[in-house]
Amino acid sequence: MKNGDYILVVAPEWYRGKRYRGRYCYEHHLVWEKEHGQPVPDGFIVHHKDHNKFNNSPENLELMSVEAHGKLHKKPKAMVLLRCPNCGKNFTKEKRNLPFRNMCFCSRHCVGKYFAQKDLTDEKKETDKNNNIISYFLE
Repeated sequence: MKNGDYILVVAPEWYRGKRYRGRYCYEHHLVWEKEHGQPVPDGFIVHHKDHNKFNNSPENLELMSVEAHGKLHKKPKAMVLLRCPNCGKNFTKEKRNLPFRNMCFCSRHCVGKYFAQKDLTDEKKETDKNNNIISYFLE
């Protein structure tokens, strides 16, 4: 039987870990308990080293904290290198957090200063549009 990507098996009498529907357990949890003589502790995860969820051999399994496991599988964020239209300083921001318009500032202070200037020329506005986004990169 499967639950998502993991294999569920009928839990033997001696199994002390979490049971699903009162009868089943994850196969990799069963292998871990059989090898180490204790169930998976709260706050920990049995990680598949080769990322193959069907390879439940003891050599492929390792116990990790939830935090460490999250960091291991964390995907890089798409970042954008920007230039502040007010002060000209280069800064980075997550691509998903970019505003709808093509204008992004390094700080709230620069936003206020920029819009406080009443004598913005069309040339200045055009320069801002062209120079705001410099490049994309992954962090």
